[in-house]
Amino acid sequence: MREYTKLEDLQSCYSDFYKDVHGFRPRGASSEQWNSEEWLQGEIDDLHAYIKNLDSTTDGQSYLSEMGFCTSAE
Repeated sequence: MREYTKLEDLQSCYSDFYKDVHGFRPRGASSEQWNSEEWLQGEIDDLHAYIKNLDSTTDGQSYLSEMGFCTSAE
């Protein structure tokens, strides 16, 4: 069984989470960004903040529910 590095784990987590939120895989990151643990973690943190912000409104909660996310209203 292959063991993944922290970088590979972050790349996979970011790509999957981004797709869950936006419906498509992330595009446009430079090679330098894609290979930076700090950049990837920042992007993941930004996605969490985006979800939290959406969850703060009724319309956002509806959108999140449609996308399959749990909301604070549930």
